[in-house]
Amino acid sequence: MTSDNPSGRPGEISPLKLRVIVVDDHRIVREGLRIILEKTGIHVVADTESIDDTIAAVTLLQPDVLLLDLNLGEHNGLDMVRPIRQKSPDTKIIVLTADEQAATLQQALISGVDGYQLKNASARELLD
Repeated sequence: MTSDNPSGRPGEISPLKLRVIVVDDHRIVREGLRIILEKTGIHVVADTESIDDTIAAVTLLQPDVLLLDLNLGEHNGLDMVRPIRQKSPDTKIIVLTADEQAATLQQALISGVDGYQLKNASARELLD
């Protein structure tokens, strides 16, 4: 019998099946994250740069994970957490930001995100 979960741990999603949407207003960041994630077998199903495009992609694709930048030009990425939760309640939302302020982390966690990773992290730290 073959398994989609090589670790054998119940409830764990295999990276080969993990479906991710990357949200950042900088194209080079989106492209770089796509390369890093896809090298490890994670499937990037979309990358977006705006709130409207992200909500539409999440609604259509129902990803396992959303990597979300907080600063989307004139908009705050946290503004889309509630609509994403309504459209895709099982999607894990991980904030990916350069903002190291404790108040920002607290605001992100209060808004309902599942995790927080600083952009100065290594690729290995992001994947862990």
